[in-house]
Amino acid sequence: MSKKLKTTINCIVYAIVTVIALTLIYVLVISSKGEPAFIFGRSAMWVKTNSMEPQIPQKSYILVKQATADDVKVGDVIVFESDAAGIAGQLNTHKVIEISSDRSRFYTMAVNGGIKDKTPAQASKIKGIYIKNLPVMTFIGRFLSTTYGIMLTVGLIFVLTLATFLPDITEAIKQNAQKKKQSRLDELVKSEVEKLKAAGGTDKPDEANTEDSGGKL
Repeated sequence: MSKKLKTTINCIVYAIVTVIALTLIYVLVISSKGEPAFIFGRSAMWVKTNSMEPQIPQKSYILVKQATADDVKVGDVIVFESDAAGIAGQLNTHKVIEISSDRSRFYTMAVNGGIKDKTPAQASKIKGIYIKNLPVMTFIGRFLSTTYGIMLTVGLIFVLTLATFLPDITEAIKQNAQKKKQSRLDELVKSEVEKLKAAGGTDKPDEANTEDSGGKL
């Protein structure tokens, strides 16, 4: 693999990792505030209960479109911040069965059991409209909710990270070792040259005693 191609691949990998990391940070920050994290007007949300079965299975991910009260019609499944006792302030996903004439209140129900909610959803607290189930994300989400899944995922991330960065680390270590070896060799050569110079200076004849004295005989 050429150095240029290797550099390009590394840049792409780093960019993907950075985007994923920033996205996860954004989702975590928004979610910590009790709000759905919409990206380009869409959000994947986790439904914990079985209140919407069989339309939405328990413990599954759904795709939600960001929406306001003006977008909602009877029959829509909406995500809203509930005012009901016991779950006040939490996000709820139920089906709209009736809308007040001034569109300020949206009466909802759980599909599983068909019981109308006692507390209607307020227009200002509607977050989005359900689009469809996300079976692949649901499978991953359920898998990651297990201890085995978490351990396997952490291990996989470690292996992928190692596979991505190990060649660069190995090359850097190799180059560093070569530099040290070359440095020691240079120092040795320099030392030997100095020794030779010193030896040459000691053995050099005394110019004052080597003048031609043939005429003085």
